[in-house]
Amino acid sequence: MKTGNTLLVVLLATATTSANPIIGLFPTGFGLNGLPVPIGHADPHYTLNGKAAIAATPTEAWIKISGAEWLCPTANGNTPVPAMPPYNYSTRFILPSNAVPDSVALTISLASDDGVTVLVNGINTQLPKEYGGFAGLNTFRIFGITSPFFFTGTNTLTFQVNNAPAGQTTPSPSGLLVAAMSGSFTTLPQTGVGSGDNYLTSALQKESKLDCDGAIADCNKAIGLKPNSAKAYFIRGEIHHLRDSLKYGMENDSDSAITDLSKAIELKPDYVEAYFERGGVKWNLKRDFKGAISDYNKAIEIKPDYANAYYGRGITKAENDDTDGAIADFTTSISLNPEASSFFQRAMLYDRKEDSDKAIADFTKYIELKPDASGFSQRAMLYYRKGNFDSAIADYTKVIELKPDNTYAKELLNKAKMARMNAERNLNH
Repeated sequence: MKTGNTLLVVLLATATTSANPIIGLFPTGFGLNGLPVPIGHADPHYTLNGKAAIAATPTEAWIKISGAEWLCPTANGNTPVPAMPPYNYSTRFILPSNAVPDSVALTISLASDDGVTVLVNGINTQLPKEYGGFAGLNTFRIFGITSPFFFTGTNTLTFQVNNAPAGQTTPSPSGLLVAAMSGSFTTLPQTGVGSGDNYLTSALQKESKLDCDGAIADCNKAIGLKPNSAKAYFIRGEIHHLRDSLKYGMENDSDSAITDLSKAIELKPDYVEAYFERGGVKWNLKRDFKGAISDYNKAIEIKPDYANAYYGRGITKAENDDTDGAIADFTTSISLNPEASSFFQRAMLYDRKEDSDKAIADFTKYIELKPDASGFSQRAMLYYRKGNFDSAIADYTKVIELKPDNTYAKELLNKAKMARMNAERNLNH
């Protein structure tokens, strides 16, 4: 463990219109009844490596915040846990269909033991990885416009806590505390043609202001005028999804979203977006991975070249511990649309399988497409593990060139240089 400061992460984007708040962002240990989650019970808003995240008794050294609880692998934060693998704490929020993803701004105040990396939809936000501690407060900022990983629909925010500072291998206490989280976004202007479409336009505008009840009322009017409008049922289903996600189980009626999206599919059997959205409802609200994957399968059946569906299914399979299936989906996504993010995701999965050569190859491709600090840092770690200290040193040097304030990279660079020196000394004896 290493003492330090709570990390405040701010993702900001330039906006030309007034911002709308993102509702449904919660601190850790915040119960469905608005009270703290009892120690030893599962947090309803966060998962740990795809399973329940447990509210835990903090160590004496950890900061205590009113209204939030530490989450740990066990119910007692004092219990040492293995140094590896990283501990992935994930939570979700929804952006409405008329949101501008690049305009999203999140403000997150957290503490962790030890370091933390922040990911949006599985992609590293390029926050310099630092050991940040569990005893005080500090601030760190990153501009979301330079990390365009948000999209309309369900978004996943992951806090990857590293319990192995400076190569530590012995078990030690580890945990995450999100003390506060808030966010905002701007929306696209909406236009409509005809009275039914005008009601849908009004519904989307109200959805952007999180007036879900008013938006649903407008959808009801649109459906009254156009009872066979698949689009109207789709939009109402999406709004139900948003409203129910904001409630997180408090008088939650997620079946309404599924019913509307199913009606949209009945009226338009090839409605790819409806299958995709319904998969999101099953994944986000029902935690029905099998059902979500089934809907992603149908979207792919209708549109076999739908790269985003393979990507989304890959994320779901990865979270459900189907590593090989996730790799296959990212491979297909790459064949259809070779984006950097798909190479990054597949590289992480190869690393999970301890296939360093394939992981390095994918991180290399990622770097070719997007030469950022995240790719160099991940590849450097793999080179170091393989004993290729020259390459690790080169990559960590590049990370520091891109992120001069990244003290953790400087620490790892020195460690790699020391390891190379020791290896050379051993060869000479």
